[in-house]
Amino acid sequence: MTLPITSPYPPMEAQLVSQIPHGEDWQYEPKWDGFRCLVFRDGSSIELQSKAGQPLGRYFPDVVQTVASLKPDRFVLDGEIVIPTNGRLSFDDRFEELMDNVEHHIEEEETELFPKAQALGKELDELGQQIEQEKEAVRA
Repeated sequence: MTLPITSPYPPMEAQLVSQIPHGEDWQYEPKWDGFRCLVFRDGSSIELQSKAGQPLGRYFPDVVQTVASLKPDRFVLDGEIVIPTNGRLSFDDRFEELMDNVEHHIEEEETELFPKAQALGKELDELGQQIEQEKEAVRA
C-alpha cells in the first residue's frame, strides 16, 4: 500500500474533558456499540484493522466486499463495524456473526490445514520454527 497512513496504525481516541467543547468547528456523533475498525484501501488492496492493530478482514468479508464497491479507491477510514437488526444496532448480532466466521476458520484449519501439515511428517511446533527461520532469513 502506498497510503500516507498504513496498517497497523493507532486509532483516534476520545479525550476526557471537564466540559463539552462548543462552536461551529465541533461535530459530535453517537457512541456506536460495535467493533472499532480502521479501513485502509489502496486500489484493490483492502485491509481492516482492529483497535489493537490486528487484521479483521477475514472475520468480516462482507465489510471488505462493501469497501471494494465504494467509488473512492484510496482512503483510510476510522469507524465502527455495526449491524442493524430490526431498526436498531446490535453488538450481539455482530459478535455472533464474528463467532460464526471464527468457527468456520477453526473448522477449516482442523479439517484441511492440520491434516496437510501432519502429512508432511513434522510437528506443528517444528513447522512454526522453520517458518520463523525463513522469515528471519528474508528480513536479513
